Parts: sequence; C-alpha cells; structure tokens
Amino acid sequence: MKPALLLLGLLAWPLLGNAAEEAGVPDSVRQLQSGSPDADLQFEAAPGEALRELVQLLKPLDTLSAEFTQRVFSQNGNAMQSVEGSFKARRPGHFFWQTAAPSAQTLVTDGDFIWLYDPDLEQVTVQKMSGEIQTTPALLFSGEVAAIDEHYTVRLVVTGDKDPDEFRMFELKPKATESLFETLRISFLEGKPVALLIQDGLGQFTVLELSSVNMNPSIPDSVFKFEVPDGVDVIKDF
Repeated sequence: MKPALLLLGLLAWPLLGNAAEEAGVPDSVRQLQSGSPDADLQFEAAPGEALRELVQLLKPLDTLSAEFTQRVFSQNGNAMQSVEGSFKARRPGHFFWQTAAPSAQTLVTDGDFIWLYDPDLEQVTVQKMSGEIQTTPALLFSGEVAAIDEHYTVRLVVTGDKDPDEFRMFELKPKATESLFETLRISFLEGKPVALLIQDGLGQFTVLELSSVNMNPSIPDSVFKFEVPDGVDVIKDF
C-alpha cells in the first residue's frame, strides 16, 4: 500500500503502508511522548511565553534541510510502519520531501502548486496550494511563523530530566474544531529541531526523528521546481 496522505507529505505527515516492524518504541519516541501520547504531561504555567519561545526558535529558520526516519505507531505503542527520507524547506511555501524505496515518493511545492510523484505508479498529481496549508505541520518550517498563534494553542512541556537550556518540547493543539490531527509535539535540542510527534483522532501517532539537520543552508530555486519525467501521467486536481 502506498502512503495515505492527509495533505501530502510533510504537509500532513503520510501514514506509510509498509509491513509492520517488530522493533519496540525507540527511546527518542518515549522521550517525545513522556511515556505515552495519552500521558498526563506537565506544562509551564504561561502559554504566552511558550508561544514566544517557539516563535523565537522558528523565526530565524528561513531555510531548513534534514534527513528523517518516520515511524507510525498504534495507540498502544506498537510499531506499524516506517520510512526514511529527506526534506528541504524555504519560507514562504517552498518544500521538497522525498522518501526512499520501497515507498519512494517525491513531493515538491513552489508556493503556488504541489506536485506528488509516485514512480511506481508512473503518476504525478498536481494541486494548487491553499489556505489549508496554514493549519498543517508544514507551517512550522515553510509557512508564516506569525500564523502559529492564529491556528494553534502552544504549551511548553516540562520534561524534568533535561537541561531546559538544551532541550525544549512544545505541544501544539489546533484551535479549529475540525483538524487533520489532535496533537503536535516538536522538540528542540540546543536550538535545533530534532523530533516531531503527531497524534490523530484514532489514537495513532506518527514520529519524525530528524538527523543531519542544517539550519539556513543555501537551497537553489531548482530544488522547488518539479520536472515531470518522460512517460509519466499528470493528473491535475484543480
């Protein structure tokens, strides 16, 4: 099964259909969850301060590139799916996301359109960018940071076992009554984004662990211009 995309790629975090893995929940996931996605977390008392701190961490990131391992877990923490890949982001609205075989896909946005290329299907789907992008996790790395307060309630998680100057975890809850996810948690280590967790309405959660994080690299315009391969069907969804 190919990825079931809520809004395509990181725009809504694909739930990938690989075979279930036997490995247990990794330590970094447990750290992100603070024991469980449903755990009673403790938060700093001043949510306004949490928002300001998150904005201070994200605002300087005009561009970002990283490799990732993405895993999907069931409500009880069993590993279901896994994929590796890389992404590049540039504000505003530019994104490149690529996953490796056996679930190879490429997603490219240029601020106006979204291309999703599936080499196995020999198919490219093209959509127009819309205001909905501001309500997805892509806002953090490629959207307008000022819109975070409009769409999310932000709280700072008290982890207790990490130096607060080195490790910070934020929880974002969508303000909209209808949302593609219920909870987003993003963690930073020494100012770098290192992991994200998203929990959906069914209790499943997707974890993205970042590596080789490069903040504000030079990314050429060509990265965000998708060239349709020869012999590939193009489906315009607009």
